[in-house]
Amino acid sequence: MLGARFLVMHVGSAPDESQGIQQMITGINQALDRVDNNVTLLLENTAGSGNELGYTFEQLARIIAGVRMKRRIGVVFDTAHAFEAGYDLRTQEKVRETFKSFNSIIGLERLKLVHFNDSKTKFASRSDRHWHIGKGEIGKGMAYIIQHPALKKLPFIMETPRTGLKEDLMNMRTVRRLLKK
Repeated sequence: MLGARFLVMHVGSAPDESQGIQQMITGINQALDRVDNNVTLLLENTAGSGNELGYTFEQLARIIAGVRMKRRIGVVFDTAHAFEAGYDLRTQEKVRETFKSFNSIIGLERLKLVHFNDSKTKFASRSDRHWHIGKGEIGKGMAYIIQHPALKKLPFIMETPRTGLKEDLMNMRTVRRLLKK
């Protein structure tokens, strides 16, 4: 009814990974069966806090494999979550390795959107704390992400902390500089 092309969702959490993934597959299949439209459901990778699922490419791939309507399932890649889950994004080579791995496990054709955020927490911390572009633990790696050839035509959405317009403008200026490098 809204005319939305995508719906972003977190995978959820469960104490038992296999059972949780199966519940997610069942729920997605039921939802897609009941709603006859062209909206693509995008699974967002997570940081892996607590019992959170979807923090590995393998977990996301298992969910996708169980979805019957493959044309209606995709992925949103959250940079802070990936870093916090253990995908190193600090160097150009590590960014290349991460997206090579993503492609071999999930497939880049499933990647529809990037949530572009730096991380306030350390690498592989499994703690979800977004931070300002280029000012967190990913740092200079943010330039390698935004310039990666596989991401050039994808939409990016910043999910950085804010108390007002000032932070948004600061992050946008940083993004513009990163695009010019």
